Amino acid sequence: MNKNTRDSFIFGFTLFSLFFGSNLFFSPAIGLVSGDNWPIALLGFFLAGIVVPVLAIIGVLNSEGRFEITNKAY
Repeated sequence: MNKNTRDSFIFGFTLFSLFFGSNLFFSPAIGLVSGDNWPIALLGFFLAGIVVPVLAIIGVLNSEGRFEITNKAY
């Protein structure tokens, strides 16, 4: 398997886990616990389950291969 194909598989599985993994297990629990406050729970779930992963994908795509977590100028 060449590097491009391997990277595509890794990126695909990463996207799958970002969008599907937590949503599968926590959706019923959030709905059950929220009760009458379901609009607020839906908003929080939307932010945590959709907005944050999309922002993470945009950040990775804009990094151009440079992942500098800390600034070493001290």
